Amino acid sequence: MVVMTEFMGLPVHPLMVHLPVVVVPALILSVLLYILIPPFRRRIGWLVAVLTVLASAATVGGWYTGHQFYDQHVDMIAAAGADTSVFENLLADHLYYGDILVWLVPAMAPLIWLFAALDRGRRAAIDRGADAPPAADGDAPPPAPDDPAAKGRRVVMVVLAIMILGLSGAAGYVGFKAGHSGAEAVWSTPDH
Repeated sequence: MVVMTEFMGLPVHPLMVHLPVVVVPALILSVLLYILIPPFRRRIGWLVAVLTVLASAATVGGWYTGHQFYDQHVDMIAAAGADTSVFENLLADHLYYGDILVWLVPAMAPLIWLFAALDRGRRAAIDRGADAPPAADGDAPPPAPDDPAAKGRRVVMVVLAIMILGLSGAAGYVGFKAGHSGAEAVWSTPDH
């Protein structure tokens, strides 16, 4: 398999990781708003959907190009006859956190989509109840919507919200650690 490791003379990985550095925190912030402030759901639902796809793709792309970059540099160092352990030690934490992040961010997407689908069903049931004809005397409010799934939907949405918020927190922390350890590896001078 031919893999593009450079673009215009620059390694692809440092170029690629800037996308998840921006998109993953944007996803986390929009998910927090989406889940915790229900009136925002109709307004930012499309943004959350786009960011789940973009953040997942960017994270996988950053992870993949990172492993290619790492393998290429270990091979170059070994071919030069030098010890690769310093390079490997510098990037051990970065690789570790990247390997975790590549599972966390894409795992959020189906949970977010399921939450959104359940919320859409909840809103549709409310809208159906609002369309009900008024009571016979004309003064009484319309009857409550007949939605047998309301209680179960609410329970599932709460469980999903807890899972999504937990994954968001974990992705934020691990993403920070991955970026920080990568920056330390680039900008620090290794001890010999």
